[in-house]
Amino acid sequence: MWNELRDRKFSLPGLPRTSPKLDPARVAVVKKLFDQHGAEIFLVLACYSLPSAYGAAKGARVLGRSRYLLDDPIRRLCETAAFVMKVMRGPQGDGVESARHVRMIHATLRELMRKSRSEPWDTKTLGVPLNQEDLLGTLMTFSWVVLDGLHKLGVADAADPATRDAVIYVWGAIGLELGILPELLPADFREAEQLTRTIQARQIVPRVPNPVGRKLTQALLKQMEKQLPLRWFDPFVSCVMRFFLPPDVADGLGVPRRLGIDELTGLGLGFGVTQRLFAGIMRDWGIALVEQVMRENDPCGRLVRVPQALVANWWQPVRATRRTYRTEIQRRRKSCTSRPR
Repeated sequence: MWNELRDRKFSLPGLPRTSPKLDPARVAVVKKLFDQHGAEIFLVLACYSLPSAYGAAKGARVLGRSRYLLDDPIRRLCETAAFVMKVMRGPQGDGVESARHVRMIHATLRELMRKSRSEPWDTKTLGVPLNQEDLLGTLMTFSWVVLDGLHKLGVADAADPATRDAVIYVWGAIGLELGILPELLPADFREAEQLTRTIQARQIVPRVPNPVGRKLTQALLKQMEKQLPLRWFDPFVSCVMRFFLPPDVADGLGVPRRLGIDELTGLGLGFGVTQRLFAGIMRDWGIALVEQVMRENDPCGRLVRVPQALVANWWQPVRATRRTYRTEIQRRRKSCTSRPR
């Protein structure tokens, strides 16, 4: 059923055919952020945004109804990345079209779950599936959570007030297309943070069993580890998740605890000079992850069509003083081989 809905082309007679009018200056700021830090954004989506969504027990039950999220979590990651890329690079074109398509899928799933006889939905206990709070929470994982993740990785642009507000502004327009009531949408970054914290406090309760969210996270972890080139890199995925997530949330989702390695990762990503080195590692890993996932799961670019020029731009250091980890290692190896014995 999910595959049929996902691949179907919906017509939307009740919605305007024209795109919303957005401030071109703010749109340009958001596009620039993605063009420069798309690799990091993909990494934040995989290790922070999706696990955060899975941490909400009620929302995870909705996601759990789609078996492909358990059976093929990488496809879910690809589709999420494609949606975010379309919104941040072209909110008035592909972004709006994708949002309207998602809205129709949500509406269809909502009715199917409410009327299901084989798996009755407990509306009294769980509320209406894919309700306004669910949609707002998901919207925040693509906007505020992404900005928070970039900030934790040391991306300076993610701390810029104008950039922060521009991201919230663009995603607010997409929220309207998803069917979120305008009065519920945050006006700026500060309101987005307050909204996110409120939803998280209501929906993410670690002491409440969340078996579906745990299964979704474990499936995502397993598949992401498979994308790494060497087996001894496997612990790095869970370490990065623990770096982003609160400890009790990570425990509730069953993210493995790696004594020593977790602390080293946190220290490396959180402080001074080591943050630059680790940020370079994260950038390289993010690009490698995108390339590996695309090569194995989407070779024809049906799910995520990333422009080659964009990937080439990601390989360039954002600032002259910040080398990527790969460049630094190559420089050191060359220095070692040229040194007289």
